[in-house]
Amino acid sequence: MKSPVEPHPRMEKIQLEEGLNAFLCPASQGLWIPADSYWRWQENLEPLPRSERRPLPTPMLDEYSGDEDEEDSPRRTRPALLCPESGALLVRYRAGTGLNIHIEHSPITGGVWLDHGEWDILKAAGLHHELHIIFSSAYQHKISRTETRARMEELFENRLGEEDARKVRMFAEFLENHEHKPEIIAYLMNT
Repeated sequence: MKSPVEPHPRMEKIQLEEGLNAFLCPASQGLWIPADSYWRWQENLEPLPRSERRPLPTPMLDEYSGDEDEEDSPRRTRPALLCPESGALLVRYRAGTGLNIHIEHSPITGGVWLDHGEWDILKAAGLHHELHIIFSSAYQHKISRTETRARMEELFENRLGEEDARKVRMFAEFLENHEHKPEIIAYLMNT
C-alpha cells in the first residue's frame, strides 16, 4: 500500500496499539488506519466504567499549539490526499478545539490518515478510543460552536475591557437560573 503523502515508499504494517493494526509511512512517519482494523479494535476494547465515561469530547482551547494555522505550514500548502485503498479524495476533519490538527478520512473505505504525532495528540486528548466520533456532524458542529463562542468572548472582552467583561459575565451567571429572568431582561431592554 502506497503512502498518501509520499509518492514512492510503501507503507509498513505495524501494530499501533494492542489489537490495532495500521500502516506506517517510513518517509513521513504518518499512519493509515484501515476502518476494518479500527472497528475490530473498537469491538474488543473494554467498556469504560460508568464513572469514567465522558461526554462527547471537545478538548479545551490552547491544549496544543501546532503549526496548522501558520501561513507556511506544509499541511496548508500540500495537495489533497488520496485514499491508499480506494484512490478517492480524503476528507479533512478538525480533530478538536485547540488541537490545531486535521484528520483525513476516506468516505469510501472509512480509513483514516494521521500525520506524524497526531495519534499521540489524540491519545493525550482522550480521543483515540472515539476516533469515529470526530467524523460526525454533531462533533464538528460542537467544535464550531466552541470556537465561535471563544472568539465572541475575546471580542467582547476587547471591546468592554477585562473588568467590565468580568462584571457582565457575573451578572449573566446570576441571571441564568433566576426565577424572574424574563422580567429582568424586559427591564434592562427598556432602560
